[in-house]
Amino acid sequence: MPLFPGGRKQQGPIFIDSLENDALANSMALAMEDAMKQYHQSIKHHPLPATGEQDRRLLFVSIARGVLGYLMAHQGSITAAVGGQTGTVDLGVNMDQH
Repeated sequence: MPLFPGGRKQQGPIFIDSLENDALANSMALAMEDAMKQYHQSIKHHPLPATGEQDRRLLFVSIARGVLGYLMAHQGSITAAVGGQTGTVDLGVNMDQH
C-alpha cells in the first residue's frame, strides 16, 4: 500500500480536498488523529472532546501532506543499506488516493 497523507478523495474523474472520513482512510493524518485520541485519554484520563475535530483534522492533514510531499520531493537523497549495498529509496507516496 502506498503512503497516503490523507485529505483527498476522488469525486468523479478528479480528486478534491476533503476532511471527511473516506478521505482519511488508511492515511498518515488518520494515524495522527488516532494517536492524539489515545494519548489524550492516557494523559488526561478522559476522551478527546469532539469540539475542534475539524481543526485538528485540518492540522493533521496539512502536516502529513507537508511531510510526505517533502520526502517524496527529496527521496533521491534518502538511502538505505541492505547487506552491505547502499541504494536510493522509492517511498511509494501517493498524494491523491490510498
